[in-house]
Amino acid sequence: MKAYMIADLNNPVSVQYTEIALESWSKQNILDIEVIQCYTPDTISELEPLYNWQPLLHKMQLQSTSTASERAGDISHWRMIRNRTVSMERFYVMEHDSYLLDPDEFKRQWEFTMKHGLDYANHGLFMSCYSFSRRCAIFMHDLLVNQEFPLNGGPYGCVERLVKTYLTHKNRNDRDYTWMTHYGDCHHVNVGSTATELRNTYNFHCKTDSPFKLASTQVISKSFGITQEHEGMEYKPWERANGFKIIP
Repeated sequence: MKAYMIADLNNPVSVQYTEIALESWSKQNILDIEVIQCYTPDTISELEPLYNWQPLLHKMQLQSTSTASERAGDISHWRMIRNRTVSMERFYVMEHDSYLLDPDEFKRQWEFTMKHGLDYANHGLFMSCYSFSRRCAIFMHDLLVNQEFPLNGGPYGCVERLVKTYLTHKNRNDRDYTWMTHYGDCHHVNVGSTATELRNTYNFHCKTDSPFKLASTQVISKSFGITQEHEGMEYKPWERANGFKIIP
């Protein structure tokens, strides 16, 4: 199955992360990974007006919107959703810092995804490795470019809201499972069917009874740093959440 790893091939730090990511994913034989150029602040001028950018929820007191660097990263994901709408074959999307933790666990989750035809399958921390059904992608792309869906957070949080909206309007009651994503504890992966179940998994430290654990994560090097400019973020991104793979 095809996977696309979005990276800034003109940024040496991004290239370094990509090399580490590919090495970790070489331990599996399910995904054929192709590295592609992401959008950057210099290449989003025509696409930026397509989306409804709103003040970020975690910065509401400042009425602050995302930086150009953050928007470029977001648009890189939104255009992959658009690409899924025209692809008859399912594919995966990864970021340049995606890191495979457990190839056997990833295989179990991938087989579960294929068996149940999950509309949203996220196997790792945040946006490190995910895929959508075409039906779900078509609905979400329409929300993004035609329905002025408010973008008030990063791609992981906005995808959670997009998928919940899709499940509320398009979910069939005869399906036991429609999605897979990690719990708030960032170490375990849950599966479910409804928007309410997804909301609880994303927002709360629920009782962890899922048979799955985190299959992939994001790697952060303390010496490399990060490639996006985040307004107000401390220079220790590895303290932002549990579950990162930290290297020197």
